[in-house]
Amino acid sequence: MIPPNTTLHNRYRIIQQLGAGGMGAVYQAMDETLSCVVAVKETFAKTEDERRAFKREAELLANLTHPALPRVTDHFTHGSGQFLVMQFIPGNDLAELLTLRERPFATDKVLEWADTLLDALEELHSYRPPIIHRDIKPSNLKLTPKGKIILLDFGLAKGTAGQMSTVDADSSLKSMYGYTRNYAPLEQITGAGTDPRSDLYSLAATAWSLLTGELPPDVLTRVAEREEGNPDPLRPAHEKNADVPQAIADVLHQAMSLNRNQRPASAVEMRKLLREASRTQAEAEEDRRRRALEEAARRLAEEETLRKREDEETARRNAEMRQRREALERQRAEEEEERQQAEAAQRAAEEQRRKEEAQAQAEAEARKRAEEAARELAAEQEAKRRAEEERARAAEEARQEAEERRLAAEEAERRQAEEERRRAEHQRLMREAEEAERKRAAEREEKERAAAAQKTAAAPTQRAQESTPSGSVAVKTIKAPPPERVVMSDNEATPLVAAPAGRNKRAMLIGVIALVAVAVVVAVILMRRGESNRNQSSNDNPTQTGQGAVVPLSNSNGIAAPSPAPSVTPPTGMAYVPGGEFNMGRDEKDGGDEYERPAHKVTVNPFYIDLYEVTREDYQKCVDEKKCQPPSVWGSNKFPDGTAKLPVTGVTWDEANAYASWAGKRLPTEEEWEFAARGGNKEFRYPWGNEWKDGLANANSASNGLAEVGSYKGVSPFGIFDMVGNAWEWTGSKLTAYKKGQLLPNKPPGDLRVIRGGSYIEDKDEATTTYRRGYPVSGAKYDKTGFRCAKDVTISSGQK
Repeated sequence: MIPPNTTLHNRYRIIQQLGAGGMGAVYQAMDETLSCVVAVKETFAKTEDERRAFKREAELLANLTHPALPRVTDHFTHGSGQFLVMQFIPGNDLAELLTLRERPFATDKVLEWADTLLDALEELHSYRPPIIHRDIKPSNLKLTPKGKIILLDFGLAKGTAGQMSTVDADSSLKSMYGYTRNYAPLEQITGAGTDPRSDLYSLAATAWSLLTGELPPDVLTRVAEREEGNPDPLRPAHEKNADVPQAIADVLHQAMSLNRNQRPASAVEMRKLLREASRTQAEAEEDRRRRALEEAARRLAEEETLRKREDEETARRNAEMRQRREALERQRAEEEEERQQAEAAQRAAEEQRRKEEAQAQAEAEARKRAEEAARELAAEQEAKRRAEEERARAAEEARQEAEERRLAAEEAERRQAEEERRRAEHQRLMREAEEAERKRAAEREEKERAAAAQKTAAAPTQRAQESTPSGSVAVKTIKAPPPERVVMSDNEATPLVAAPAGRNKRAMLIGVIALVAVAVVVAVILMRRGESNRNQSSNDNPTQTGQGAVVPLSNSNGIAAPSPAPSVTPPTGMAYVPGGEFNMGRDEKDGGDEYERPAHKVTVNPFYIDLYEVTREDYQKCVDEKKCQPPSVWGSNKFPDGTAKLPVTGVTWDEANAYASWAGKRLPTEEEWEFAARGGNKEFRYPWGNEWKDGLANANSASNGLAEVGSYKGVSPFGIFDMVGNAWEWTGSKLTAYKKGQLLPNKPPGDLRVIRGGSYIEDKDEATTTYRRGYPVSGAKYDKTGFRCAKDVTISSGQK
């Protein structure tokens, strides 16, 4: 198997394998040169003959032109492999469709396909020598989405066409030994040599199988049964399916004769026989319908005559019954008159009784209303009394609150006055202390001057005493310390001892600074207490409006400031989508297909959605915690190196759900997905608008594979990336038709979930915000399918 994204011949990039068998494999690939999807067929040929046969098939198909034949565009070798490039034909082969239907195809549809294939065989058989396909069977017939039939696989064909090389043309005369047992004629299986009538056998066997829903018995079994004297096990198609006309079954039975000489001579003749049989059958059917109509008209006439007779008899009987009825009615009228008179008397008595009961009921109701009125009056008076009490209580509470605010204001004023008095007293004491200090300083200076003068005057006497002889007594003068200075402290009661005379000025300066600092601190404390009291007063008496709400502060113009706008903060990595009503889908006039029609109104609630598709590294965390299974495209429990930011693909719907649950989220509904992609009521066709713009999304041949999330900047109006292109995205919704819409008749069976957005291989008509498809939840390939998560919006009490 060739891995996806492998490039062959420097041109063809493999997308996926479509099928494989013992002789080779077929891949879907992108032709990078022409930017189109093609089919690449690889042969597993081991011998030179097989390789030449594969090359013959390429040359054979390259020279054939017919609507029912595939178009071959290239043949090349790559390494040790040999490849054939042909037109990619989407759709299912008839063998697959027959299995899915579980019932035969309609006769007219099989005849239409047989007519087209016989026209193609006429073209192939017209070459000289003729080209014999030799492998016509349901699995080699592919039905396109538009209902066209295509004949595939010319690997067993023999013959020459156009510009085939001479060597291969000569070698083609030797038959390749190969066939499909249930669809091959006797001469092909026994090696007796094939001719155009061999293809007619295979085509007839294919039509027989499509009309009966069974495999036709192979020719070897048929020959063995006949040799033993048993009937041919091949039964005409109309015996297997009563809806098949016998004339058609006879032509197919003739074409499946064991002896080729008993088959139609050519495709032209078989085509003519089928058309004549179909026409004969139609004429017979028309004749049968005509005879049925004539028989129905005859029976209708007979029934009409019989009905007239029955009507006459009925009229006679009705007359007799009418007479008896009239007599009976007269008798009943008399009885009715008597009954009415009795009923009238009874009604009069009943009316009198009802009047008496009504009068009694009216009196009872009057009493009841009077009692209720009395109770209501008492209740109203009680309510008024309670209201008066409530108003009085409220007034008293208001008076008490006002009194408390007045007392608080008076206390604040008293404290402020007391503080001002203390501040004035403190300043007075400061001035008196400074004045006393100045006086003491002047006295000390005066004493110092007197002591200096005394010292000067006593100097001669001291010198005389010092010269006094031994035995004399010397007198020494000792200077007395200066008197102490008193400074008042903050509490005005504790005296502070002054510093010595040598430091008087500095001590006084320090004391003044300390007093000023204490005064500032006291002033700040008082200011804060006053502000607190004013705030408390304001809080105790707010301005009231309506239901007791506080009037908001006004701005400089006197207008009330508006409340801040509510906001929702989405979780990390997600966008908030406000929800609302929008037109989901689009109509045929806008380009929508069956899945998108009709456009209809849908309302979604607010929700969160991931900004990006879930990446491989995000998904790896869930795998590491053993809550998720690794995707099959990884090939191991770890994504390939260098691909961490690519969207995770290859996950089934259940695996995407498992991841969302692990992450505390969920898959978005397809309504939420489309709302987020289209910008709500903007209803864009693409996330950025209604016109395609190259480079904004990984689609429409923008790249050859997946891109890292967020690489393309075509975001939706809510700021969400990669809503179209890159990878399909799972939603949580089942695939159902929109109301008054319908789905394609050939949609796959089983549980289908909606995928949205398209992948990198979709064109601009499919990578839109409305394009939708259904995909099986399991058992399919998911290499282009990823997902993103959503989450419900939970509004807390602080958000509105």
